Amino acid sequence: MTIPIQVPERVREPLAWCSGAVALFIVFVISTFPYGLLHARILAEFTRASGMDIRVGEWSAEFPVAVEWRDVVLAGSRGEAIKIDSLQARIGVLPAIMGTVAMDLLIQFPKSVQPEQGRIQGMVKAASWSLQGPMEVRAKWQQIELSSLLKQYVSRGLLQGEGLHRWDGTVSNTEGLRGEGTWKAEIRELTLEPFPLGKGTSPSLSFTRVTAAATCRQSLCDVTEVKGEGPDGSFTIQGQVTMQRPVEKSPLALNVSVIPGVGLSQKLGSLGFPPLQAGVPLTFKLLGPADAPRVAF
Repeated sequence: MTIPIQVPERVREPLAWCSGAVALFIVFVISTFPYGLLHARILAEFTRASGMDIRVGEWSAEFPVAVEWRDVVLAGSRGEAIKIDSLQARIGVLPAIMGTVAMDLLIQFPKSVQPEQGRIQGMVKAASWSLQGPMEVRAKWQQIELSSLLKQYVSRGLLQGEGLHRWDGTVSNTEGLRGEGTWKAEIRELTLEPFPLGKGTSPSLSFTRVTAAATCRQSLCDVTEVKGEGPDGSFTIQGQVTMQRPVEKSPLALNVSVIPGVGLSQKLGSLGFPPLQAGVPLTFKLLGPADAPRVAF
């Protein structure tokens, strides 16, 4: 049942004028929005937050208030590069008028079979464009091929997950890795390239499924659970990671428990490692920087 709403005759004309004025004001804001400044500001914030050099092939303004970048390359300090097909930032009109930030992000990676795959959806909320005051970031990863992000360490693996991070104060260069957040992820069909391990190098490792969850507070992340299983065996990891810049230098304090499979035992033996009996648990610690951890038993 629909109840008709009767608008008194005496307020119809003022209401129509007010509605028209608001509509014209919004159109004026959209048509005169400084897209060039927005383009430069967002790229500057991405560069500051990631510590990477961002190169853009081309960019364009989108209706109503959005900027899209295409053929984007993120270059790290050690020469690694991540290619992105497109990155779109869509701005909330009313929050922008009020001086706050409400921005939806969509990052599309190459080699995606379907539009819903190979992308990151995110949302950024902040009290001001100067990032003074509370700020919140949400992100969701959808079927991302890890080899496109971590080519040096991963040859195969599909990532999906989600996370939420909040900052109460200014997000500066020194505070960017602080705040509070929760993150969880799942990787399927993961194949790791050999990586430094102690004084040697690990073998290539394959896992059918890996799950991870972490809670971060003031740059200290509690790794509550990391589990993996596959043809090379199974493992669990718990402990802490102290986040710092650059991220690959973040100190680890992790407890690792491994139940090697037949495949892993054979790989370790061929590399000169002490023989491991398949099915017998092995426990050790990973300590030191993330890019070159040392093993302690």
